[in-house]
Amino acid sequence: MNKLLQKNNLNENESKFNQLSNDIKFSLSSGGKSGNKNYSPAEMYINSLESKASKKTFISHLNWAVRALAQHQQYDLESVIDQKFLDRLYLKFDWTTLEMGHVELIKQLRKNTATLYRGHTQTSSPSSVNGLLTAIRGVAKKAVALGLMPYERLIQINDVKMDKGFRVSEPTILKEEEIKTLLLSCVNDLTARGIRDAAIIAAMLGCGLRRGDLGAIKAESYRNGQFRVVGKGNKEAILHLPRWAKPYVEEWLFSLRDPEIHGPMFCRIRIGEELMRKEGLSGEGVAWILEQRVKESKLLCKIKPHDLRHTFAERMRERGESLATIQDALRHSSPITTRNYLKNNDKTLEKAAARDNFELVPNI
Repeated sequence: MNKLLQKNNLNENESKFNQLSNDIKFSLSSGGKSGNKNYSPAEMYINSLESKASKKTFISHLNWAVRALAQHQQYDLESVIDQKFLDRLYLKFDWTTLEMGHVELIKQLRKNTATLYRGHTQTSSPSSVNGLLTAIRGVAKKAVALGLMPYERLIQINDVKMDKGFRVSEPTILKEEEIKTLLLSCVNDLTARGIRDAAIIAAMLGCGLRRGDLGAIKAESYRNGQFRVVGKGNKEAILHLPRWAKPYVEEWLFSLRDPEIHGPMFCRIRIGEELMRKEGLSGEGVAWILEQRVKESKLLCKIKPHDLRHTFAERMRERGESLATIQDALRHSSPITTRNYLKNNDKTLEKAAARDNFELVPNI
């Protein structure tokens, strides 16, 4: 029944789209700048985002929307757009022509897109669908601000409902032995990179840092196991290193980095052991460092930077810390986000079921 309703909704949205298809335009020559204004609402929206990671994510969403509309219209983008611009399709589309029917269709197309995840096929998650809708709403809002779209149409676009539900992701939660093995691979490397990488892993596991945080921590902010970080959402926090992580960070900071030289705490290192004390690590750089250390330590699991953050949260829960404390440590605005982190691991529910010793019918 649900599949039939979903199919009817898709057909209805396709009908709406076909009625409006003549209004959809690909601004191939103007680079997506609509009307007589020298502004692109899509470009303005992307530039309003604070982090590089957010910009990359939402550019991906907008590019996907343009491709989906083009494919639905059997419009061959690759034949009319230079290859080098295919990763910037969002700048080549006239977003001011977008209407509610188009957004409904894009939503349904995204929901029905099958992807391969951990060996099995599944449709797009609600968070993926909602990220796409958020991006479109953001562009429409900028178009209204620029006077390129009527406000009434923005209201209609915003009326397209967000998708409900969530998917249980499966992050890699590192075991204690795996953490020791990973740190040992750095400690055995007596170069500056080895000392720095051990400090990075210890700080990420000890404080639940995002990979983007590492480039924002200033060496001069360090005071006896504490340091300041301005992270996601431009929020400043004072973080506290646990006792076990402190020696790794301080060996790097005081033996090599030198906090008297202001700049990022975790800096790049050139070939020849030259420390680039004014150049912080990018998120991609942190991911590459971790990937190399996992290979060197011969761990069989695949570990991403965010897995260290999940491991940090899980270790706090195992120690009996409250949800509010874990939320503060992760610097989450909402406890719902923190709960989503923790519900990835069902050990708590498993233990709760095992503690239920009620015997309704004895001797079975």
